[in-house]
Amino acid sequence: MFRPRPVLPRGLPRAYSASMKRRLAQLPLHTGKAPPWLFKRMSKLAGAVTMAIVEGFGPAEMLRRLSDPWWFQAFGCVLGFDWHSSGVTTVTCGALKEAAKTFGKDLGILVAGGKGATSRKRPMPRCSEPRNDARCPY
Repeated sequence: MFRPRPVLPRGLPRAYSASMKRRLAQLPLHTGKAPPWLFKRMSKLAGAVTMAIVEGFGPAEMLRRLSDPWWFQAFGCVLGFDWHSSGVTTVTCGALKEAAKTFGKDLGILVAGGKGATSRKRPMPRCSEPRNDARCPY
């Protein structure tokens, strides 16, 4: 039986094909923290995956992938967090931020934010000059 191929709406990126189905995921609410031994491993793996993508495809591609909720959920699973856990977003972002502290500029992207008051802080560059110097606006 012949089925006509669905037409993609204008403006969608080519990566989203007409045959790809998107659905909702219902996630249960969990409390607590990720175990320290798991989080340490997640941070190392998050750094390695991020550096590989940035080196191969550039930082814009890594940011594009992180902004896709389905890719981000899968990324959290690859790092070792439960796919059905409500904390996967927080833990994955935390692992990325910890990887940024560990790997620094080698990571290829800047990671900022967090939970609560930390979310309103921004990374401050280190300046060798005093704060009132025009060469260091921070």
